[in-house]
Amino acid sequence: MCTVPNTYREEMDRQTSHPSCGFYAASYVLNCFNPDAAWRNMELLKLAVQYPLTNRAEGCLSEVGEVFHPHDFARFIHARANGSCSAACQLFHEQTIRDTIDQGGYALVPFQVINDKQNEKHGFPRTGVQWTDLPHAHWCVIAGYATTDNSKLLAKHWGENRLFDIDELGNSNQGCYPLQQTNNITAQRASKVQLLQNQIIAILPAQASPGRRRGCAC
Repeated sequence: MCTVPNTYREEMDRQTSHPSCGFYAASYVLNCFNPDAAWRNMELLKLAVQYPLTNRAEGCLSEVGEVFHPHDFARFIHARANGSCSAACQLFHEQTIRDTIDQGGYALVPFQVINDKQNEKHGFPRTGVQWTDLPHAHWCVIAGYATTDNSKLLAKHWGENRLFDIDELGNSNQGCYPLQQTNNITAQRASKVQLLQNQIIAILPAQASPGRRRGCAC
């Protein structure tokens, strides 16, 4: 069982608060596979603002904390794993997530979240982002199964445990990123958020093999 404490979560100043959920998710899995690394979300963010995107003349992985480029994010995580695990961008498929869990890995999944109680009926957390209640992208860590019949997924969210239905998570991941100005997402932001649609990052241990499932013990 991996229990990354909230001490790995370094808070921003409330007046300038920006999302760093992706980097908390990355620090969680990196510290699970290599506890001595003791990565913090803001430490990773500082590196990400200088990390160049693949095949682009301009732009880095993140400016203020949001991560819209899953392939480059996977490359970024893999480079910091120091051989303890591997990170690869994959398409969102239920079987891919289950295979990742069964091999002792984790899945980083982006999905759309709204900071209101309506969203919580699907098990999706309110992120607490200070600057918006509008729909926005959020990263979570799928760490295993939350029920003995494997019908619910265990998600790590800012040091808390959440139970996610995989179909609802899939709907949010695949169907809620409009290219145009709908659902209160501006056209400029939508073009970035669209990059996350149908994408996950599979994190596997260096010696991944079937049968390493953590299951409900996570």
